Amino acid sequence: MLTRTQRITGKKKNSLIKCFAMDLDATNAAKISKVSRPCANDWYRHFREQIYEHTRLAPRFFGEVEMDQSEFGGRGRKRMQALLKRYAKILPHSEYMKKAKAIRKEHKVLVFGILQRGGAVYCHIIKKADKDTLQPIVRLVVEQGSTVLTDKWRGFTELKLDGYKHSSVNHSEEYVTKDGVHINGIEAFWSFAKRRISKFNGIARTTLPLHVKECEFRYNHKDVAGTLKKILQFPTDKKKKVH
Repeated sequence: MLTRTQRITGKKKNSLIKCFAMDLDATNAAKISKVSRPCANDWYRHFREQIYEHTRLAPRFFGEVEMDQSEFGGRGRKRMQALLKRYAKILPHSEYMKKAKAIRKEHKVLVFGILQRGGAVYCHIIKKADKDTLQPIVRLVVEQGSTVLTDKWRGFTELKLDGYKHSSVNHSEEYVTKDGVHINGIEAFWSFAKRRISKFNGIARTTLPLHVKECEFRYNHKDVAGTLKKILQFPTDKKKKVH
């Protein structure tokens, strides 16, 4: 269900869309658009939900395609650190390390990314990075016969059986192979997304997927405001007639 928003004039809504496209925070957007901070927050959340619904439709990629998975941390770092300190005092080291690994995993959102070289990127929020989870997504998004470029993670090793050409790079040894195999494109997107999300100083785990898909949307669309208006079915700016 989409967030309920306050009724505002078309002019104010247009201003909020422009502020959102410029990646201004809700506080500054509220001042510029002359609305309250809660109103700006609700509209920003509404924009992100609309983007999320729009980007859920899987594209079809072909040619050279890079794939990778990455973890994004949610809010609750202080609580996590408090739990780690508590268990460090009462548990033996071996048990503490297992517990710490489980706690850190609970505070992460796992994202699978597919990037078509020279084209767009597609993100899919996943619960587990195993073959049974990832391969159906690959078959849905990537045309058979495409060249799939990955790291050495074992979940990718059976892609050849599905009609894909598969090349990989071992990141523990190198970032580009002698044959020119690399996944620098998807790595660059992860860097962009994490750098952008980090400015919020912690995001709730439940809303983090909205921000990940927003990063995908911003990466894929140069005209963020114009594309968002189309999704919202909001009238675009009318060109002034020249007499």
